[in-house]
Amino acid sequence: YVREEDGRYYVLKADEENRLVKQYVQTGRTLYGSSIEIKSGLQETDRIAFPYGKTAKEGIKAVDAEGF
Repeated sequence: YVREEDGRYYVLKADEENRLVKQYVQTGRTLYGSSIEIKSGLQETDRIAFPYGKTAKEGIKAVDAEGF
């Protein structure tokens, strides 16, 4: 879920208007070659986008998945 831009890491999360926004995060270790530890920048109540491809961009409407 973590993307990199200009040496900084971010995730896409839903804002108060249910639109995706960039949230920059501080990262820690990389675990098992693919999982990245997030040390700060997110709260437990944040809704991050998953899965997303190259078409996911800031401003598009977030859609909740049912059954998860």
